[in-house]
Amino acid sequence: MIKKLECVTVSVGYGDFLAHSLPRNKNFFDNMVVVTSLDDELTYDICTYYHVKCIKTDRFYSQGDIFCKGEGINAGLKELSLDDWVLHMDADIVLPPRFREILHKIDLDPKNIYGTDRIEVQSYDEWLEFIEHPEIQHSQQIFVQSNAFPMGVRIAQLDKEGYVPIGFLQLWNPKSSGVFEYPICNEGAERADMNFALKWPRRNRVLIPEIIAIHLQSETSEMGANWRGRKTRPFRHHKHHKPYDRPLPEPDSYPEPPIMQPSLPEYDCIQQEPLEPFDCISQGTRIGEFEGIK
Repeated sequence: MIKKLECVTVSVGYGDFLAHSLPRNKNFFDNMVVVTSLDDELTYDICTYYHVKCIKTDRFYSQGDIFCKGEGINAGLKELSLDDWVLHMDADIVLPPRFREILHKIDLDPKNIYGTDRIEVQSYDEWLEFIEHPEIQHSQQIFVQSNAFPMGVRIAQLDKEGYVPIGFLQLWNPKSSGVFEYPICNEGAERADMNFALKWPRRNRVLIPEIIAIHLQSETSEMGANWRGRKTRPFRHHKHHKPYDRPLPEPDSYPEPPIMQPSLPEYDCIQQEPLEPFDCISQGTRIGEFEGIK
């Protein structure tokens, strides 16, 4: 049974994805922290809006030109209590609605590290279509469905270590496993997460088949396109301007507002044209007296 679930997410140049994933994921966790770079204002603003703690650090390029994801993860782990379960998850991952409920029903072994499969959303438009009419992932309390998008690859080194839960989603218990830090790797983000998972022997690396995560992508790209920093296009609709980029019409092109005629009683002071201000006031007084208004 999970008593507490904390989460650390790294988002550097991923604020466009985080805007969609954070509001859907944040309520699954008892404590969550997002780590970003010093200049990523979009990520910081999104975290502030959704009231999620955001840590800025300059450690992502501590190893030179190589993006060091592990440095950011460790900065986030320092902000967590680490006394029960922790989920490390990428900023472009959306968890299914029954994620926490399912975890509670699974007899998780605190000595294990867990991973899940993922389906691949390959454009912003595909994502909008999905959220407007989503495929039901868990139906009739029996079926786990994943037909909406292609299934992402699963890493299993058949000639070496077997299944490895990779860095888009890794669930472990630091207190029971004794693993409190992420490796600092100088070969890019793709090696750090593998090295981290390989701290557990094969018998303790476990797939959770009941849960399938959703991986947001802005375009079809090769696996690892952003492992050394964000390269793919922004996650938004590219056929229209953003609202604040949309040019306003010229002043002369605004239509004339319609003239609204008031609906008033047909008193003589309204019907008579033209009327002097004094006459209208005096007639208005007579009308008021006629209606019993003193």
